[in-house]
Amino acid sequence: MTSPLVERYWVHSLELFDARMKELLQLYPDQIEAFELCRNSVGDPVAGFRMGRGKKNVFLLGREHGHEPVGPCGLVALMEGLATGKTPDTGQPFPQAGTILDRVKLHMIPIMNPDGA
Repeated sequence: MTSPLVERYWVHSLELFDARMKELLQLYPDQIEAFELCRNSVGDPVAGFRMGRGKKNVFLLGREHGHEPVGPCGLVALMEGLATGKTPDTGQPFPQAGTILDRVKLHMIPIMNPDGA
């Protein structure tokens, strides 16, 4: 039996990732900002997402290699946890979420290599 955490965040294909990010952007439009980082060699967009209001910029990258799907899954879980102020695995309060978003601006690129994905 698959855990609810895996079912919710295992976005191992581009289709699942795109659908989940569309959902998160609709649920938390004031928390998550989408942007296009660049286009890859075949013209596909490389999507990025920003969160936070701080002066310090932090970059989090995922799926640099196409066969490594865990990075986007972790970043999607982190984004939702920060947006809701709850830990993704238990739903318990994530008290550091507000502090993180106040102190840093996160630039997250969950899938650096959409061709490989």
